[in-house]
Amino acid sequence: MSLHIYDEAYGQPHTTALNKLLSPEAMRRLAWAVFFMDAICDAGRHGVHTVTEEAYHIQLPCDETAFARGIEMRTESLKRPNDLEILSPTGQIASDLPVLGVSAHIIKTAVFRRRLLHFKSRIKYMTISADAMLQTLIPMESDLKALLAEIPPDLVYSEDNLYVHPERRTAYILLHALRHNCFIMLAETRIIICGKDSGLQDQNTIWMRDRVRHAYPVASIVSDALRLGIVCDPWVGALAYTCIEGELGWGVR
Repeated sequence: MSLHIYDEAYGQPHTTALNKLLSPEAMRRLAWAVFFMDAICDAGRHGVHTVTEEAYHIQLPCDETAFARGIEMRTESLKRPNDLEILSPTGQIASDLPVLGVSAHIIKTAVFRRRLLHFKSRIKYMTISADAMLQTLIPMESDLKALLAEIPPDLVYSEDNLYVHPERRTAYILLHALRHNCFIMLAETRIIICGKDSGLQDQNTIWMRDRVRHAYPVASIVSDALRLGIVCDPWVGALAYTCIEGELGWGVR
């Protein structure tokens, strides 16, 4: 259906009124839903994925409030800087609205997670030294921290924000479980690399503790979800299991 290039394939204004389920933003969100499922379902194995971010030439999902109100927004893509242009159906500027919604932040986090997991899946085939592999992860960690710094204050995890966004709780919980999972996977990748060089074994404790440090917040997030009766995305269960699996496999030190 060419939804991954929707803005190019269907760039001309529609001459007939369309059902809201067929709006440009709805079509883009459908395409991004397929992308997200592929990014999660490949289990981090490089080469198993079907779609890549390079193939997607559409903007990221806009703020959910604007979507619900039928306000067309131009947002950033995964590959270019933010290009903001917000127009209401009457053509008036509504620039007081935020640009990216929680769905967009989930997609960007999932993209980074896949990038990290694909690196991890290729470790056994790499010919560079273990120390060089660890050095490669330093800029990746910087990229992850920069990505998370983009999350606006109203989407930072807190119990107050859980009540501020009652209609977005499912996505909100997923975003922050996914965010901590990225750090857990980063620590696990470092542990695997250290296992390839006996001279790096003393660093294992550092990365094990870093892994545990991000496992506890996931437990807290899941606890909040259960306490408040939030319907969680099924992937939250998988992310929570990853935390438990890691502690059983590596031990808490």
